[in-house]
Amino acid sequence: MGLLDTFQNSAMLHAAAVHAPVALSMLGVLLVLLSAVLGEKSTGIRWLTVAMYLGLVVAAFIAVKTGEQAREELPNEPGVIQEPVWNLVHDHENMAGKVWLFALATAVLTAFTGADSPNVRVGAGTLAVAAALGTAAWVALTAHYGGTLVYVHGLGTPALEYRQRLMAQGEELETEARAAPSPADPARGNMVTTISPVVPEPQDAGTVPQVLEREASYINEVVPILEEHCYGCHGRASGLNLQTIETM
Repeated sequence: MGLLDTFQNSAMLHAAAVHAPVALSMLGVLLVLLSAVLGEKSTGIRWLTVAMYLGLVVAAFIAVKTGEQAREELPNEPGVIQEPVWNLVHDHENMAGKVWLFALATAVLTAFTGADSPNVRVGAGTLAVAAALGTAAWVALTAHYGGTLVYVHGLGTPALEYRQRLMAQGEELETEARAAPSPADPARGNMVTTISPVVPEPQDAGTVPQVLEREASYINEVVPILEEHCYGCHGRASGLNLQTIETM
């Protein structure tokens, strides 16, 4: 699959877009610490940090929009995606929709670390560091639940398409409940569904399978087999004539 295919696949485009907020939020912690420590001496770093968090606002907006597009293309047929998984999708979207608030607050607080008043600089620097750490933690948790949707539940992957195709063909699928708390309700578990058809367990090697007994017609069922495989060698002129029951 080439680079152009990424832009044509909403799930892959969203997967590519979410890396920017993660990287910016992690790098931002280091820059905010430098701005807070250096104070009024870190003019260049301070404005670079502000610009980076404003970039995080834009990156978060793009990630949300590509995520909404990917969600709209998920199959809605009953049973393909379990209800707890849909709940996790909505929780993930709600968390992603608040990233820009964290980023904007961090940018504003960082800008005030260059204030003339020492008290304002110290207070803004302390709050900016806390906001940067909170932003990074929020983005990391949002990304974690997004990864759970992809790598555990298979959303946006060929595995989900295969499951959808099996269900359309009437295949029975194995379903097991696995405890995976969501951000909105830690006590709520998620339903994990495998995509493999149910296969009956093999019998033990030492057991004899049950034989289904029924009456057979000698003329209609036995004679045709003898004619095809036996009468050529074991006819009337042979030492073993199988053409009649008496001669057998």
